Amino acid sequence: MATLHELLAGFQNSGRKTRVMPSGLLGRLGVKNIPKGEIPSSPFLLPGTLQTRDGEYQIIETFKGGETTVYRAKDLLLERDVSLRSIDPKTKTDLKNAVKVLNRARRDNPMIAFSTQEIYGLRTGFDGSEYLELEWVEGETLDKYWIEDLSRMVLGVATIIKALSDVGLVHRDIKPSNIVLQNGSLNRMKLIDCFLLRGFGINNGTEWDKMGTPAFAAPEQRTKGEFIGPKTD
Repeated sequence: MATLHELLAGFQNSGRKTRVMPSGLLGRLGVKNIPKGEIPSSPFLLPGTLQTRDGEYQIIETFKGGETTVYRAKDLLLERDVSLRSIDPKTKTDLKNAVKVLNRARRDNPMIAFSTQEIYGLRTGFDGSEYLELEWVEGETLDKYWIEDLSRMVLGVATIIKALSDVGLVHRDIKPSNIVLQNGSLNRMKLIDCFLLRGFGINNGTEWDKMGTPAFAAPEQRTKGEFIGPKTD
């Protein structure tokens, strides 16, 4: 049987570019660590697919926001819909810290686990690009609903915020488009996009500290030296 190196060389020497090698070939070979000179130049090996060192995904929808791209995709190995969130290199360290904090909170607090988006792990494309693989939360966001029972809606959102606050955390991007009603039910709210999450403390004026959607951000999120705490969300 041909080795991986021989297979890759065959594609290159036959005049075909490695970025159009058959879908799923590397995954089926169980390959995760390939020398840099022998990897595709893009994670998109075929139209509509994204290849990483950990799996292959079929892209269903693409959402663009600021420096971040989010894909709704199907994990072809586990046959489930997921969300893939690109990682901006400029804020990678802060985002990974937020992920660690959220995972710890989800592990220790059942209410936070129930009401926030699950993180499956970090995925790396063959070009070095990085993505977070997340639970795809099926449902409509709060901004697309006409809510008749406002008191139940406010209570539901406040309950999620209080669960985070009780463990010293601030979401920093609470807005209708980040709250999903699963099956259209106010009893099944889930908070998504928890990647500005941080603990209580002083705003140090860094780019990360000041991030948030301007129309929804509290004043202390934009002001160096202000305290970011329970009232921020």
